[in-house]
Amino acid sequence: GIVILETITLTIDGRDVDTPKGKSLLETALAAGIYIPHLCHHPDLPPINACGLCVVEIEGNENLTTSCAAPAVEGMKVTTKTERIDHARKLALELLLSGHPQDCGTCNKYLNCELQSLKQYLTIEELKVRIRPKPFPVTRDNPLFVHDFSRCVLCGRCVRACHELRGAGVLFYKKKGKE
Repeated sequence: GIVILETITLTIDGRDVDTPKGKSLLETALAAGIYIPHLCHHPDLPPINACGLCVVEIEGNENLTTSCAAPAVEGMKVTTKTERIDHARKLALELLLSGHPQDCGTCNKYLNCELQSLKQYLTIEELKVRIRPKPFPVTRDNPLFVHDFSRCVLCGRCVRACHELRGAGVLFYKKKGKE
């Protein structure tokens, strides 16, 4: 039979937006052409609410809400850009970048990098948090991949995709010392 999706309406940044019931705030905003920065979110994976970049304000809520894990609700009023939100996003990105090498110019992803794009979007020029370089050596044993774990920001997408999309189960988080 035919499946009819219930549509709800909410307000994002003063604009009425229609969306199928059951979508997250992030999915709803992106589908409406309203950009909300995000890193751990992937459309084919369930939300894990890890990176903290997609925070928004919801009218009536005192705290900021991560839009990737929050469902869109009929009549909800959402704001995606304020000074408070910008501050929280910048702090979240700085924490992600604190263990990441600062040598963008020598990286093979230079100018084609989500982190660089997010840094530019959030206008982060210099990190205010202490940089903690990771002590992982680059491994070139595999002819297909260069493993440089010092560049990992722990967004979790690769591990989740390995287990939940591919079913391979070969990637895991591993703790070494404090890292």
